[in-house]
Amino acid sequence: RQEVLSNAIGVFHRIVQAHLNLNQPEKALEYIERSKGRNLVELITQKNLHPQGVSQEIITQLNELKQRVVNEQIRLQHQSINQNLMSRDNLTPYVPDHSYLKEYKQDLDNFIAREIKDPLFSLTQKVEPIPFTEIQALTDAETCLLQWYITGEKILAFVVSAEGEVKYWQSSENDKNQLFDKINNYLQLYYSGNGKQEWRNQLSNLLQTFADILHINDILALIPDTCQRLIIIPHWFLHILPLHALPVDPPQLSLKRGESATGGSELQDLFPKGVQYAPSCQILQKISQTSHNSDFNKLFAIQNPTKDLFYTDLEVNILSTFFTEPQVIAKDNATKNAVLPHLKSSDNHCYHFSCHGGFNPANPLESALFLANKEPLTLGEIFELRLNKCRLVTLSACETGMIDINSISDEYIGLPSGFLFAGSPSVVSSLWTVNDLSTSFLMIKLYEILFDENQQVSVPVALKIAQNWLQNLTIEEFDRLLVKYKPEIDQVLIELTPNKKKIIEKQIELTGQRGKYPFANPYYWAAFLASGV
Repeated sequence: RQEVLSNAIGVFHRIVQAHLNLNQPEKALEYIERSKGRNLVELITQKNLHPQGVSQEIITQLNELKQRVVNEQIRLQHQSINQNLMSRDNLTPYVPDHSYLKEYKQDLDNFIAREIKDPLFSLTQKVEPIPFTEIQALTDAETCLLQWYITGEKILAFVVSAEGEVKYWQSSENDKNQLFDKINNYLQLYYSGNGKQEWRNQLSNLLQTFADILHINDILALIPDTCQRLIIIPHWFLHILPLHALPVDPPQLSLKRGESATGGSELQDLFPKGVQYAPSCQILQKISQTSHNSDFNKLFAIQNPTKDLFYTDLEVNILSTFFTEPQVIAKDNATKNAVLPHLKSSDNHCYHFSCHGGFNPANPLESALFLANKEPLTLGEIFELRLNKCRLVTLSACETGMIDINSISDEYIGLPSGFLFAGSPSVVSSLWTVNDLSTSFLMIKLYEILFDENQQVSVPVALKIAQNWLQNLTIEEFDRLLVKYKPEIDQVLIELTPNKKKIIEKQIELTGQRGKYPFANPYYWAAFLASGV
């Protein structure tokens, strides 16, 4: 199915361009949405998810009706192959009889509509395209959508606001070719054998180049001045870039909203109510429609299961103090057998994973978070969870926001989408192999802001504030933090070997040698993004 959709992508490109040529950007946007995230729903269906709140008898009937559809599909396929083999010389084409298949599918649809009231389950069974009126309904007076789309010839950006008509921007073919070249350069640097050092050194310049190629300032000019919150829906290569951290040339008025240590401004500085991401408008719509729990006092955290992340222990020890009911499973205890029952009981409000993660482009369902003994908690298993009371999942690990960019299908299959479908309205994830030290301080600050009664902000806003704080943190302020957290740091150091203690001391010493703002490089703060609502 993925291959068929990949082969059809060119058709979508041409339909989208045709609607733009006819000055119908709303229709173009509808077709873009039709091509995005379709296999995600197919994959969930393949995992045989069962609806919640129904009897075993209903599940048995459901499975029988599903099997009847599959059996008829197989029968038609065999019949078609046999007819083609028998009548190669016959000029009259064979037309299969799909009447029974249609009848069986209708029976299945009717049964689901009648017997099953679980909206998430219904979503996995049948996907209706989202009309423009519903896309626009995701915006309001303060919220805009920025939807990206890359065709064979150009880069497209659509701005949807509550004001009315869709505004859009089209690149030249040269811009698109430059984007491909720069993405290849970015990935070559990232995966080079020098421990990503050259990639890290060049990251600021690379982000400036991407901002120029994408003409980000021209696109921002299409966004109404009233917009306080931006929802970005990336496409293809753009999923691996921290679009919220692209440098921008804001008008003087906007500079007051936020200015970085380097004296410039990033895209997220222009939106006081945050920048958030979504895989597609339709997935965002489904998340928004689900009722969300406002409680935020029960934490379930996985802490350093592979025992090689020093600052992870510090991070979890401190952030768990914000919650009235924290539950932490640490190190060797964080086995799959110990963790899965807690995830399946799903009565926690926050799930925090401080561990290693990895994306598997060959088989996205095998992408995983790694528990004790490097046991994988796979994306396939995450799809089966129902985190009904969850408000936030934080993946404080490496590459947890990565997706397969080698596929030419319009898919977004990665760990964040798994947790979004499992029921979490918000997921914080990372776009690269992150620094253990800076990530820990960023995460502590994120939770500190979320629990600040004077601020009472959303997850995307809290993340933005925490990232600005880390970016602008001076070496003197960093030293004061080390003093503030000295008891917690000493507690963790006790458990380390002399060699590991030396590594930690050296790391802190090197941080102090990075100038006045040791975490100003986007490498330290820009990796994390907030998906969902």
